[in-house]
Amino acid sequence: MIPEGITPRLYLVGQILAGTLQHLDCATHLDRDAIKELVDSCATIADAQLERLAITKPEPAPNDGWIPWNGIGKAPIVRGEVKCRDGRIYSGVVSCFEWRHCGGLGDIIAYRKLKSVALAGDWIPWEGGDKAPIQYGEIMYRNCDTASGCVEWHSWKHVGTDSDIIAYRPLKEETAP
Repeated sequence: MIPEGITPRLYLVGQILAGTLQHLDCATHLDRDAIKELVDSCATIADAQLERLAITKPEPAPNDGWIPWNGIGKAPIVRGEVKCRDGRIYSGVVSCFEWRHCGGLGDIIAYRKLKSVALAGDWIPWEGGDKAPIQYGEIMYRNCDTASGCVEWHSWKHVGTDSDIIAYRPLKEETAP
């Protein structure tokens, strides 16, 4: 993650310079002109990489809920919306997307949680709890997989994983065993 107040260009120059100095045995013997030339060379390389990748810092939008994403780490959300570098927006289950930046137009640059889960049919939203509200029925997990039958033995408590139950619906009387 780029430290606050540091531009992507300056950060990249520092990373290239640090990598270059690791491979130079004579780094402690460089004079001022040699250091300036080395920094200028690293800046030229950084500029070329930034231009090739077309890296731009996403502009913060006022109160629209978008959270900037730096391309480092695992997906911070399971369901929600993602905005790509080229402006496309996708919504739904987004945890299976590639969240690491690869330098392309499809890189995720921002995300936001959906305010509510849109459930079709007679699904009842579930926010988590210790006790199953039904014995027989169908359940939907955070990753949108479903299971049906005797569901009371499932863990109904939310622990922040794909196996959290986010909705349920009772089986109709004629389909319950």
